[in-house]
Amino acid sequence: MKIIKTNEVKNHHIFALIVGSSGIGKTSLVKTLPHDETIIISLESGLLSVKDASIDAVEINSYEELVKTISYIKDNCADKYKHIYIDSLTELSESLFSELSIKYPDKKDLFTLYDEYKKKLVSLLKALRGLTQFNIWLTCLDKLEQKDFSNTISMDMHQKSLSKSIPKLFDEVFYMTTIEHDGEMKRIIATDNTVIDFAKDRSSKLTKYELPNLGNIYNKIFNS
Repeated sequence: MKIIKTNEVKNHHIFALIVGSSGIGKTSLVKTLPHDETIIISLESGLLSVKDASIDAVEINSYEELVKTISYIKDNCADKYKHIYIDSLTELSESLFSELSIKYPDKKDLFTLYDEYKKKLVSLLKALRGLTQFNIWLTCLDKLEQKDFSNTISMDMHQKSLSKSIPKLFDEVFYMTTIEHDGEMKRIIATDNTVIDFAKDRSSKLTKYELPNLGNIYNKIFNS
């Protein structure tokens, strides 16, 4: 048994979730990472926004394809890539739910469908979290919900409970939005739960609002 000091514990990688509305620029954020060290796994057929960048990419359509792609990258490309950018968790969730709906078409199997959906999604995220040789970035759509006559923002998932449990699996949860600054609307990344309840920064290296630049955020976490 090896006993260490808590102040000797170092971050080895980033496991981050980036939540935001459609069109806010979640996909194009990948351009702020080193292009030659990054691979995009796209489930949204949304690579048009990064066509001006030369970044390796794979387009897939299903949960199983993602599992196989991640396995291939892990076994064959660990020396080539430092960042894996998965766009998006929402599309992955939709694809998985559709696949399971075919497997369980009867309403009496609805509980089984949702149970398997949750287990498979959480299992995959835990497996991704365990890939410490890579920095893993996932995007996710937000969802506006009404509660007690007020609007709240959560993640766009089939199971409402997942919107609360999934952020707990991540070290960094960012909310990409806009704020007014000097009379102009500026895109920012919120990292603090005082801005939105699911945002967090376990590194404690980030400010409440960060510029939408993942390369800079990475450097702050590891080099500051």
